Amino acid sequence: MSTARSFCKTIYMVRDGNLVEEVVRIRERRGKTGGWVKGQISVEYVMIIAFTFAVLIPGIYFFYSYSQGSSSSLSSSQYNKLGQEMLSTSFKALAQGSGSWLTLDAIIPVNVEAINITGGGKELVVQYDTSVGATEAVFFSDVTLTTDPAGDQQDGSVFLNAVHSGRTTFRFTASSNDTVTVQETASS
Repeated sequence: MSTARSFCKTIYMVRDGNLVEEVVRIRERRGKTGGWVKGQISVEYVMIIAFTFAVLIPGIYFFYSYSQGSSSSLSSSQYNKLGQEMLSTSFKALAQGSGSWLTLDAIIPVNVEAINITGGGKELVVQYDTSVGATEAVFFSDVTLTTDPAGDQQDGSVFLNAVHSGRTTFRFTASSNDTVTVQETASS
């Protein structure tokens, strides 16, 4: 059962150019518990929920965009680290002299499409896929690199069979003609 209480309110308004004072009787309805009527409570809750979503949805969008950008930069740093380690190991193998070899245990990131030696053995190219498309990281080498142990062909892939992600080992072998052969030796 609801109770009603009435009170008066004075309203001033302009009617036909004259200021008119009217006393209006207003009824206030309260529910069983003495609170506002349920309809008004539900409107207030809807407004609170609408405001919450108005704040929450843009926040989620900006967080998602930021996380995508940071994961992309993290992936780029992994590819750069891999390329720099490969060049550094090839230089160390050549510095130790002809016939010496070094191994590099590396983790190939998931999105790598190819690791090739190009440019007459002077470029190490890591091709990978990102959210915006295919990208290449090119590393210029002071050492002449080759993928063929006989030295007949300088350009090619450093993988034995197919490109794969995960842990693998590369062998860098220095030869007498100041070149370093890069080959994958094992994968797991």
